[in-house]
Amino acid sequence: MKSVRAVAVDRQGFIYTGDDDLGRLQRFNPDGSLESLHYLATTWYENRLTVESRRPGPDEMVEIFARVGLEGPFWDPQADPW
Repeated sequence: MKSVRAVAVDRQGFIYTGDDDLGRLQRFNPDGSLESLHYLATTWYENRLTVESRRPGPDEMVEIFARVGLEGPFWDPQADPW
């Protein structure tokens, strides 16, 4: 975050910041952790302690990345822009 112009807190304690440089609204958990990072980590590793443990497939990766605003060929494991 470089240029936060607005900050708000909802009734559940989630913190919202409007960042002009990023061109997006960011939501933080009540403990201050960035919600998108929390979502990314918990979704990516949700089954790591199970017998069926596996990393997400390519389509799942694209969906997970898109949910937190990471889109485009760089974030698509099946794209080959090089």
